[in-house]
This record gives sequence, C-alpha cells and structure tokens, in this order.
Amino acid sequence: MYSYDAFILGGIASPDEAYQFAKGSAITHAAGFDMQLDQPFDFYAVTDHAYFLGVMREMALGDSELSQHPVAEGIDQIGDDPMPRRQYFSISPILLIPETAMK
Repeated sequence: MYSYDAFILGGIASPDEAYQFAKGSAITHAAGFDMQLDQPFDFYAVTDHAYFLGVMREMALGDSELSQHPVAEGIDQIGDDPMPRRQYFSISPILLIPETAMK
C-alpha cells in the first residue's frame, strides 16, 4: 500500500514489481488477471502525489497512532478485495474532510 489511490483500488504492486512490468514481465492486476506489455517501455518512472502518502497503510496496520484516529475506523477490516475499499471510500470522511486525517 504505497498510495491512497492504490489502496482504494486494490493496487498492491510494489515499485520493484512495476519496474519489472515496465521491462516486459507479467504482473497480476488488482482484479486478478495477468497483464503484460507487448513491448517494454523505453523509459519508466514510479510517481505519485504526496497527499496521504503512507497514511492508508498506517491506518490499516492497527497498531499505529493513525490507526486510532476516528477516520481510520474499519479500514483494517476491508481486506484485499478492491470493491469494499471503493464502497468504503466513496462515503469516507477522508474524502469529505481531508484535514481530519492530518490532525
């Protein structure tokens, strides 16, 4: 869980796995199917916006300070299926009042 967006959509690939994918290796999509490029990329970068970077992981761990915040309630129970994550975050206070996760 490297980013907020990846967590919501069930993206669990690491930057190393993404790099292998860019070089032409197969990778498993969050929906469970394998995908592979027809041709490796000429260049590649793993990027993300920094907003909430690492916050979802900390909330899901259950033993961190962020996991005790009211906004984190239930996040550690969501599991690996991306559909409950999408449903949870479509009504999450994080989306309604982003500053609450930072206090």
